[in-house]
Amino acid sequence: AEDVEENYAPSTSGSHRDSMPSVLSLDSFLEDLSGEIVGNPKCLNSRFEWHIPARPPCEVIMDLFTKLMRIYFGHIRGDGCGADTVAAAESEEFRAFIRLAAELRHVDLSQMNRRESTSFFLNLYNTLFLHGTFTLGFPSKEKQRKRFFDEVAYQVQDHRFSLHDIHHGILRGNRPPPGSRK
Repeated sequence: AEDVEENYAPSTSGSHRDSMPSVLSLDSFLEDLSGEIVGNPKCLNSRFEWHIPARPPCEVIMDLFTKLMRIYFGHIRGDGCGADTVAAAESEEFRAFIRLAAELRHVDLSQMNRRESTSFFLNLYNTLFLHGTFTLGFPSKEKQRKRFFDEVAYQVQDHRFSLHDIHHGILRGNRPPPGSRK
């Protein structure tokens, strides 16, 4: 998995900055990335191209989740109450993680059985949540939270998966969120 980090390249479809700003509003995040996107413009894994065949989906997502957890635990605050997500988002390790997340756009989901699929999407959800929190910060207001869960997404193959899509569409079998009108 270590040699995988050398198989990405910045997008050639526009200019590229070496790092992503640490904490932004979702609007400015999406506007800031316009013109630099390789895949779906509303997806956090669209900044880089992937130039080799993708590994099996569960291997890719476990590698990404493990790397992101190392970043998280490497930035635990002095008081022990959570991680310094701003410092984590500015780290070289997080920049490498962003480049590696491009592999998700090329995985083949069709070969997974139900158990693998469940494992993949649970780990995708957790990885996407942390990636979104590192990049945008965690929204404090209800309206911001709803937007965060609806719009923070990854592109996997040709599909866009938001946190909401994964939670309610895949893991809960397309049942409406609790408390919503049917």
